[in-house]
Amino acid sequence: MAILRSLLTRKLFWIAFFYAGLLIWSGIYRLSLPEPPVPKTKKSILLPPVNGKAKLDRKIRVTFKEVLPSTATEKLPAILIHGSPGSAGAFDGFTKEIKDRRIISVDLPGFGDSETDIPDYSILAHAQYLRALMDRLGIEKAHFLGFSLGSGVILHLADETPERVESVSLVAAIGLQEFELLGNYHANRIAHAAQVGFFWVLKE
Repeated sequence: MAILRSLLTRKLFWIAFFYAGLLIWSGIYRLSLPEPPVPKTKKSILLPPVNGKAKLDRKIRVTFKEVLPSTATEKLPAILIHGSPGSAGAFDGFTKEIKDRRIISVDLPGFGDSETDIPDYSILAHAQYLRALMDRLGIEKAHFLGFSLGSGVILHLADETPERVESVSLVAAIGLQEFELLGNYHANRIAHAAQVGFFWVLKE
């Protein structure tokens, strides 16, 4: 009881208590907000979420930008995949220069206006989402451009379904993780986990 009375008289305790209350309230408030609408510049489809190799029962929203120039020919479409962090908007300047083919710029799940509450953020899972998106859009084969993280997504797609990939262009592509940043796989994992934790704290 003496310890409890001591705590209740400390200003720091009440500040922490008040902060914790605000944190809980803000989380409840965010969960109660409706899902924001898809911007008019984008389209969306619903896909089953991926967890490893398994597909779950519910649906998540995946958004994308589609450009179909009036001068487009029968050439294969181009699909553009952004890096992390990023979204389909990363390619807005580039897509204005392409006049002869259909272009799809994707918001990977967890990014842009796609749903962020997904069970698996892995590159392999994103490759499965990309293949499902192609199925829904009726695209059998395409040219691909990947930036950073997007490069890994495309390489996984090409590895699993090479018949659906006509060509691959990579910009600032991710490489072997053990050679990135600190030059050690485990040290890199710790560094990336710290980054994720930092941004999670900022968001919450």
